[in-house]
Amino acid sequence: QTDGSVVRRGVHVREVTSNGPALSAGIMAGDVVLKVNDKEIETRADLKAILKEKSEGDQLTIVLLRGGEEKTVQVRLGKR
Repeated sequence: QTDGSVVRRGVHVREVTSNGPALSAGIMAGDVVLKVNDKEIETRADLKAILKEKSEGDQLTIVLLRGGEEKTVQVRLGKR
């Protein structure tokens, strides 16, 4: 689970839950979520809407911005 705030493009990851799926996928505090399953993420509401449609065990492809470079990670959703 992430708790983010809006940046110029995407959603900034402020915190990553210990032992959670985001951490296991390599998502780090300071990353910026740009896309989830090819859908542009501009606001926290965009991200929440996508996650709300998904279930435990679903796999997401997330494009992140880290240190000025885009990185793609796979996340399998856990229990919420």
